[in-house]
Amino acid sequence: MFCLGFAETAENDVCDFDDSLAVLLTRSVQSHTSHSEVLDYILQNSLSVNHAECKDEYKVQAISAKVKGLFNTSKTAKNVKVDDIVYTKYEHFSGKEEEGKTLSDEDNAAFNIVLDYIIAKYDKHFANVKRNMLTVALSRKNSVYGFDSKLDALLDELQISRISMIEGISSSALRWQCERSWAGLWIQDDIPSLKKYNENNYEWLQTTSRNFIKQYPESPYTPVLQALINDTLMQSLVNNEEKLDIQLYEEDNRHLAFGLGFLIGKPLLGDGLEAEKATFSAGIAQGRLQIMRFVAQVQCDMYFNSKASAVGLNGLFGYNLEFGDYGLDLLTGIGIQQFLEDKDSTVYKAYSFGLQGYKRIFFTGLGAITPQVQWTLKTFKYKSPETGRRRRVYINQFYIGAILDIVVPFSEIH
Repeated sequence: MFCLGFAETAENDVCDFDDSLAVLLTRSVQSHTSHSEVLDYILQNSLSVNHAECKDEYKVQAISAKVKGLFNTSKTAKNVKVDDIVYTKYEHFSGKEEEGKTLSDEDNAAFNIVLDYIIAKYDKHFANVKRNMLTVALSRKNSVYGFDSKLDALLDELQISRISMIEGISSSALRWQCERSWAGLWIQDDIPSLKKYNENNYEWLQTTSRNFIKQYPESPYTPVLQALINDTLMQSLVNNEEKLDIQLYEEDNRHLAFGLGFLIGKPLLGDGLEAEKATFSAGIAQGRLQIMRFVAQVQCDMYFNSKASAVGLNGLFGYNLEFGDYGLDLLTGIGIQQFLEDKDSTVYKAYSFGLQGYKRIFFTGLGAITPQVQWTLKTFKYKSPETGRRRRVYINQFYIGAILDIVVPFSEIH
């Protein structure tokens, strides 16, 4: 009876410890304060608890719900499901003072490891996705997720922007600080560890803990991490880990895009338009809408020369092909063409055909500057001011320019 009661107490102890830890971490992550309270809690309480899996289903559900608030699931990767991207809400507080103590890189690293620990323990999918993201980043296959650096597997753009704004430093300076302090423990180049990452969903957490202990062998947090991330618990988690492969999928390339921009270029006027002699042209107020592969575009063209000018308003539609951030539009459409000479003007109905190539350069999760190259062939029946006769004429238009794009993946439209 005594042994049974002791076992139940031990199980309840770990459930209560984890619940309290999740509450403290949530409060700290939400307020970006009270980091020392979390650190004091693990130093004072973790060694007296047998850290195994919590067996109380009610408490497991309650803690699982709490840890979901400790990470985000959205990112700009265009070929990965939203829920297959996870970003722990890491805190960056090295050098800050709390309760009369200046917190160090060591404190910061211990806090963030414990943050990952409690999430991974109670969210199997998080552990699986985190393993995959870190494996991709460390193997330098960054294009799979759209990462520019290894740090992108740990911190997303919103976290970088928020922290750099609070710190009053540039994003690049913050990245440099993180990589050379606490974040370096997650993204050290270690080929043997990288190979082991694929063996189970928790090796990345154990490796990060070992990296901490190696870097801070005399740290008061060393026995804490050894107690929390112990081999018995890790093996128990591995035995029940999520076996689902993280699937990259093409459907997330489907998106809605809208852009406004400006083009400038040179028209080549065909036979019959010698009188116009346009010197250059501009495509102003260009509006482009893309829904998956369908493209609709409104474009106003203006031609200029010393004696006359012309204005064209075109409605274009067509089919889109995309290759990553590059794309090609196959366009056709109808519009009007108006020539202005002195006080006279003539309006014609015009048909257009064209090609438009571009490359999106994302500057936020949804926003992009998109340089464009466009060729269109426009045709209409033109009335010569010299002979009064009508004949079909052609205008080749060559444009370069850019539009401001808003791109929303269908997976984020609810």
